[in-house]
Amino acid sequence: MKHLKLTLTILLFTSCSHQNQIPSKPAESNYTQKNALFLPDEDMQLLKNHNPQILKKIKEPTPINIDDIISMQQLGFTSDILIRIINHTQSRFQLTTADVLRLQAEGVPFKVINYMIRT
Repeated sequence: MKHLKLTLTILLFTSCSHQNQIPSKPAESNYTQKNALFLPDEDMQLLKNHNPQILKKIKEPTPINIDDIISMQQLGFTSDILIRIINHTQSRFQLTTADVLRLQAEGVPFKVINYMIRT
């Protein structure tokens, strides 16, 4: 319980103190299949080789999930790219405390977790 309180306090502090650095809740957008998300070639190749299901979600676009975020984090995607993908796929998350702890344990940056919380 103490770890949980500490984690939530850190997340709250991080989101408040870095408010100018962390994008606010994404605005509703009108993405269509015509609007392509431009990713670096090496990121596209990584997805094509290691997780074509995520690549398909990005191309359609279809919302991604927590497992997709973790997978892309493990492939080395930057925080900014992950946030762009969340926006592009119009993904929305309702993270539980367990989800936040799992994302932290998997190395997902606070910037991305905070953004996911705001969706």
